[in-house]
Amino acid sequence: MRVRRGKQRNNKSRDNALALLNSDSLSLCLKRAPASTDGEQRQQAWMLYLMAKALCARGEHAQAVKQLELACKLAPEDPFYHFELGELYLKLQHLEKAAEHLEAAMLCSPLDDYYHARFAAVCVRLGRLEKAAEVMERAVKLRPRNAFYHYLLAKLYESLNMPELAEPHKNFISELDSYDLICIRLFQTVWMGYT
Repeated sequence: MRVRRGKQRNNKSRDNALALLNSDSLSLCLKRAPASTDGEQRQQAWMLYLMAKALCARGEHAQAVKQLELACKLAPEDPFYHFELGELYLKLQHLEKAAEHLEAAMLCSPLDDYYHARFAAVCVRLGRLEKAAEVMERAVKLRPRNAFYHYLLAKLYESLNMPELAEPHKNFISELDSYDLICIRLFQTVWMGYT
């Protein structure tokens, strides 16, 4: 019986959060009541993220950016909000701002290989190939069996005219089985096209 009450309570709080997202009262509540504890700040940052997600679904990207910027200010050490804001800036083609927030996410979570790879992709689009290669090298060290990271790093070193550095990554790729090679061929244009 207690489990059901807990589920009902969770569903009710989720429904209340969704109702807040559909109204404009959330931003007013957050402006009126500044968070006093770290837990409250994290909770407000999460609500701002949910609000931004709902705004993006409606196509109101400028308002979503504002909500995510507030979330980043409330939880500056949390890489998630920086990453989400960086991805939104990337979607809006604001590459410098995207790079800034994706780098912040990477620095807040230095052991997350995906944050490194996304930041490297933005560096490629900005023409910062040396920085992209440096960051992808860290991503490869964090996830050494990721064939796609080796492929991208080899391509970066080739474009920087450093074939001696690209060679070990090419050798790694040549030792892969056919399934991994199919995945590389499939994702090589998708990943670079997405950034």
